[in-house]
Amino acid sequence: MASDLQIEAAGITIFKGCMNMSKYWEKTVEYSFVAQACRSGVDFLAPLGGKEERGVGDGMFGKDDKLILVEFKVGEGAMALEQEKFDDYPEAHLVLNGRDSHHFFVYAQSPVIAEKQLPLLVAKTYFGGVPLQSAMECLKHGTDAATFKEYVEDLLKYRKVDGRSSSGQVGFEALSNVIGVSASGKHVSTVTLEQYVAFEMPHLELQNELTNTPKMSSGLNFGM
Repeated sequence: MASDLQIEAAGITIFKGCMNMSKYWEKTVEYSFVAQACRSGVDFLAPLGGKEERGVGDGMFGKDDKLILVEFKVGEGAMALEQEKFDDYPEAHLVLNGRDSHHFFVYAQSPVIAEKQLPLLVAKTYFGGVPLQSAMECLKHGTDAATFKEYVEDLLKYRKVDGRSSSGQVGFEALSNVIGVSASGKHVSTVTLEQYVAFEMPHLELQNELTNTPKMSSGLNFGM
């Protein structure tokens, strides 16, 4: 339909009708991030899925991949609501600020865009609010797996139980994505934070005494 003009970017399809709304939906920001990364020459790859696809000792990402955690938001104003997700935000900020160089908010800077253009995205560190030159810049600030796991474990200690989860799981948000970036910076794979913790840090689920198996969703939707 003519009213549903589509933007095609490296195999990613985004409906302009969604992006012309007064506010961006978080999913639109997510899709736009993927499209812009693809336009810049980054290849999004599907991570290894089930255990049958991995060898003994294999992780979800390559051993040399650098990891980042990205929270997609409608706009800058939505970031203030993040404090409500913590039992003690001041304490979490005290402990984790300065360790969040690989944890980012990515959001749309403005709801006004030109015809057939993707929204302008910006990125800031999660606790420190340090702005990057562009949203794509966050792909250059990954950390090693050990440091990443230590940070995630400390982060989830302060997060409240996710009210949207029937399992009573802590801190998992639908648009929290773990992104692995290859050493060359040209290949990227992604899973949700929920998936990452379930596979790489299962002791966190055991500590929370989950009674239901969490519903897994895919990571960034890049048309695969």
